Amino acid sequence: MSATNWGPLDQLSAAKRASARDAWNNRRRLRASVRRWKAIRLYFEAGCKHGTQADIARVLGVHRSFVSRAIAMWYESCQKGIAFCQLEEYQRITARLDKRRSRGRDW
Repeated sequence: MSATNWGPLDQLSAAKRASARDAWNNRRRLRASVRRWKAIRLYFEAGCKHGTQADIARVLGVHRSFVSRAIAMWYESCQKGIAFCQLEEYQRITARLDKRRSRGRDW
């Protein structure tokens, strides 16, 4: 597979393209963060029993390893003492999403 040759660009076009790429990547990171927090929340709500991670993966439409990595990340952050900061980040992210949804935007 070869890269597309976009040819020479003027400064304005290059800046617009970079801005759009940054915006898209920010949306992707936000979605991933929300999915990670949903997985962690569902895991602790459902309880730590056999098959829970697979069930959560089916509900969220992600692979089982995603749920496993999210939980491992949570435990590691708890050991480092930064879990509270992550909780605040989750609350900030969900507030941003609620604000966007109230204005009629999804993502």
